[in-house]
Amino acid sequence: MLSTYIEPRQKAALETLSRSTRVPVAEYIREAIDLVLTRYAHLVSKAAAEGSAPEKGRRGRPARRRGGSHG
Repeated sequence: MLSTYIEPRQKAALETLSRSTRVPVAEYIREAIDLVLTRYAHLVSKAAAEGSAPEKGRRGRPARRRGGSHG
């Protein structure tokens, strides 16, 4: 099992979305993870081919890229 922290504004927005669509918050979180994994599939497959995990940033989190667009 994985535990993670989301920002209060993210939680509130997800709960509002969930209430209006009747889709569980957990389903939206799984969908978001799938979107990120698809976006960075080239890095996931590269790490798997090299037999290593992605480089870690501070506090054991994967390093985040700065700048650029998110879309």
